[in-house]
Amino acid sequence: MLTRQNDKYLQEIKLKVIYLMEELQMLRNEVNQLKNEKEKLKKEIVEKQQSIEILEEKNKIAKLAEGIHLSKLDMKSVKTEIYRQLREIDECIRLLNQ
Repeated sequence: MLTRQNDKYLQEIKLKVIYLMEELQMLRNEVNQLKNEKEKLKKEIVEKQQSIEILEEKNKIAKLAEGIHLSKLDMKSVKTEIYRQLREIDECIRLLNQ
């Protein structure tokens, strides 16, 4: 009778050990999966940071280009005004010479 009960306990322990081993394997798989996902996300963060740096540089260049463009418009306006004043001076000189 004692051996029968011992066998029963042993069988229960064996089943629990099997269950725990299966659960351990599942948890190891989950840990590996999470590690892989973590590495993937780290790479994605690096890529996004690089993309942000590139976009910031492009934005900086675009702002500079826009500034240059505006300066060219201003320069054209200034040149036009200078030419207008030169014509007016020339006209004054012409009138003085008469």
